[in-house]
Amino acid sequence: MEQVKLSLKRVTHYYEAVDGSRLQALDQVDLNIKNGEFVAIVGASGCGKTTMLNIMSGILKPSEGEVLLDGHPITQGKHRIGYISQTETLLPWRKVIDNIVLGPELDGVPKKERYDKARQLIESGGLAGFENKYPFELSGGMRKRAIILRALAHDPEIMFMDEPFGPLDVFTREALQQEILRIWSQKNLTIVYISHDIAEAISLADRIVVMSRRPSSVQQEIAVQLPRPRNVVEIRYDQEFTRLERKIGAMIRGTNLEVR
Repeated sequence: MEQVKLSLKRVTHYYEAVDGSRLQALDQVDLNIKNGEFVAIVGASGCGKTTMLNIMSGILKPSEGEVLLDGHPITQGKHRIGYISQTETLLPWRKVIDNIVLGPELDGVPKKERYDKARQLIESGGLAGFENKYPFELSGGMRKRAIILRALAHDPEIMFMDEPFGPLDVFTREALQQEILRIWSQKNLTIVYISHDIAEAISLADRIVVMSRRPSSVQQEIAVQLPRPRNVVEIRYDQEFTRLERKIGAMIRGTNLEVR
């Protein structure tokens, strides 16, 4: 039996408004994610996907329920967690290599060790020759590569990704999706990936979690039984891909949420 890496148990969350009223975002979410699994979470806009990811990663404490990583509360102990958000998070006053070493630097890793590791990541991650550039000197895709390398610099055991490639053009997005698959397969990472793009979710994931309308819970979990390794472009011509895309799309449209 495969080991459960991350477990959500009856997770419920409320947001409190200025007038004292409460908006329920999540309703008793139960979910297990296996070690080394790539799980994508999809649902209509506003259903609570990012709230759920922030609770899973320990950024946000749930109103009710618990999150366990390797059987221990996510908020206890020192877990190696990577998090990549939708927004640009590179520090503009630091060069690429100095951004990448930030996590190990804060952890007290010796300077030579952290910079040697960063140079290895830069070489393998396609940024060789740009290590001494500032973020404003890079393209959007290159900045996103640097963000991914920074997350990898402290050897995370699990990576949380919140629609990381949404603002990029289609060709850059496909290249980075392929890169994430390469990194995931080489490092045996566990990845939890939020996406508004059903095709992206199918291309990447082992399993897709479809969230219901707000207050959100797990509507259905769908195994993606497409062969690996995958080419994120060519896989979209597979009949099973088309079947899954139609099925998941119909489920999300059926939530009747206002898309915004």
